[in-house]
Amino acid sequence: MPMEAVENDAAAESGPIGTISRAVRRLTCFSNCSSDSFQHFRSNIVGIVRPMPCEEAKIRCDRLSPCSNCRAIQHSCSSGGGPFRHRESRQRVLISTEYEHKIDRIEYRLTGIERLLQDSHPPSSTQGPAERAGQTAEAVARPSSELVETANSISENVESERAFEGDSSMTAATVFASEFLENAVERSPSYTANSPVHAAVLSLKEMASMQSLQSSKGTLPYKRQIANPALRGLQLPPQQPVLSILREMKEISPITLTVICFFIPMERFVECCREVYFALEDFSLSTFLIVNAGLRYLFQEKHLTASEQASMEEYRSWSHLCRCNVETALANLSFLLPASSENIEALLLGSIYCIETSQTSLAWQLSAGAAQMCQTLGWHRLPSHSDSSVDRKLPLFWFTYLLDKGLALRLGRISVLQDHEITLRRQFNSAGVPREWQNLMTQWIHHSEIVGKVYQDLYSPATSTKPMPERTKLAEFLLARLKETMDASTASAGEARAATGGQPLRYGFPPQSILAMLLKFDEVWYWASVTLVHRALRSNEGFSEPCIQAARSAFKAHRECIHMTETSPHMKAAYLLWTIIYTPFTPLIVIFCHVIESGNTEDLRILSDFTGSLESVSATTEPIKRLHSLCQVLRDVAAIFVGSKAQNSRDQLIMAGNEFDTYLGNMMGLPVTDPSRQNSVSALEMEEPAMVAETHVSQLRGWMAGNPHIFSMLEDDLSQYLR
Repeated sequence: MPMEAVENDAAAESGPIGTISRAVRRLTCFSNCSSDSFQHFRSNIVGIVRPMPCEEAKIRCDRLSPCSNCRAIQHSCSSGGGPFRHRESRQRVLISTEYEHKIDRIEYRLTGIERLLQDSHPPSSTQGPAERAGQTAEAVARPSSELVETANSISENVESERAFEGDSSMTAATVFASEFLENAVERSPSYTANSPVHAAVLSLKEMASMQSLQSSKGTLPYKRQIANPALRGLQLPPQQPVLSILREMKEISPITLTVICFFIPMERFVECCREVYFALEDFSLSTFLIVNAGLRYLFQEKHLTASEQASMEEYRSWSHLCRCNVETALANLSFLLPASSENIEALLLGSIYCIETSQTSLAWQLSAGAAQMCQTLGWHRLPSHSDSSVDRKLPLFWFTYLLDKGLALRLGRISVLQDHEITLRRQFNSAGVPREWQNLMTQWIHHSEIVGKVYQDLYSPATSTKPMPERTKLAEFLLARLKETMDASTASAGEARAATGGQPLRYGFPPQSILAMLLKFDEVWYWASVTLVHRALRSNEGFSEPCIQAARSAFKAHRECIHMTETSPHMKAAYLLWTIIYTPFTPLIVIFCHVIESGNTEDLRILSDFTGSLESVSATTEPIKRLHSLCQVLRDVAAIFVGSKAQNSRDQLIMAGNEFDTYLGNMMGLPVTDPSRQNSVSALEMEEPAMVAETHVSQLRGWMAGNPHIFSMLEDDLSQYLR
């Protein structure tokens, strides 16, 4: 390319983009020239630049000997140090945290301006390799905050696919119930296409399809896009109420943090709050998430127990602020988090939050990440001896184990943590947790291990080819294990009940009462698991009697739990979320199908009562709202089907009775009554009943006089005909 063309093109451009383009084009020109042309051009340049001192040549001198610029153009340097001495590098001036934050924000904005300039001047298709290489290098050198923002924007624009859920999930059970009802309707020819039953079938199919449309991508509506340097700029609840609530924690243990404190001790949580509120250096995103997740629970509990309306509103607003920060932290978590205790704590709290907000797929991703970190750190094979580090790791590992097994069963997938890889003893030990609570956690560990085997042995695709006797044997073994766990839970419940002094179990009593309530919740979990095992052995004849009885027992225990939590909507919502919704509540589907199959009105009442127990807290959380909608559809469909079935049975009985009356009347010579008038009472019968009775008596007397052979047959010995 001639140099004149380069100069003409360069003159046509202006601004920063033009300056960059001119420099790149000249480099491209030199790189494309032949070696002879380049040497000729270089000799001309060297000939023009005659040897002269740096000052005369207008060369910027750095006072070195020789200076760097003279070395670059092979010029004889005349500075020689001389009277000029190289300026020593100064010590860096310390800048306050406030100015560092402002500088980071300025840098972030400048990066955005550069990106806008680049977008406004798209590269042409005739770019040379040097230009493309320069742009690639510039893209690689962009700040990480820009990459995070780009990744977030891309992830939100990508269309999400439907999340897969296996046979043990509640979605699969709902689809099964819909197909069960549809088959029952098809087997009954008396139901016309326009009957209410068909409309009910369509409603249930629509509900089942909505249940299966859960996206694999989680939605966090309150998140905010941030860059890492802007983490400190996010608003937090005021320091004073936070300090007050942390002081109260040392005296009275908050109910909402009872289980969370099993794997994150209070001392650890207070230390995280100190790092965020009194930061001497940058804190991590995981620490920020831990603090806001814990404060959200604390302010939520204060909101529920506050007596003044103004205080309630303040606590509610601070709880919502913490919720926004939690979602912001979750949305900005890196996929490549290093394996550490702090990151495991953050992932577990994030998974709990997603479970409570009906983000099951996202909760699974977070708990699976925590499980993989535990395996990376070797926590599944910790030594048997105990020290301070092991005491902190074990609670984290076992809580990860509980979430992993529970979510795997709920979604119908194999768990990340496999039992044959774990060498730890199935027992929860923690120095800061009371013995009775340690026993509760140990029972949860054993129960979670069993439900993991329920999916693996009865619901996984590999078991579908096993013969029924082998599946039955596996089911009997699992039922025996569940019975052992339930016996231990019953013994613990008796001890906890004795510790309350025989007081009725209600929310708001001492921790012993809370423990007894949780053990009662476990009874519902037990019967739901037993029902799940029996359902896997369902034959063509329908559900077995033990399966139906287990489902009824689950609803009976549920009524007792609802009675315990009647005074606290918050506790009732927590019970429904972590006992009924967290694991597949199969008894609901079993009872519904049994009502469709048998028309049992008592079981229909069980469905109706269960739906009514959800109504008062249906607006509390999204998962409870969805469950309430599903139960309403199941109840209404079952009621319509049972009512229609009963009406058809009555019509058939009336038709059969009319036919028999006609036959008997013809045989005996009695007048035949119009069938359409049999269900109505005539005016004559209402006004003159004595006359009607006399008419009937006279007819009967006449029939007896005209048919004496009938009575003679009754007097004969008919035994010889019956041999």
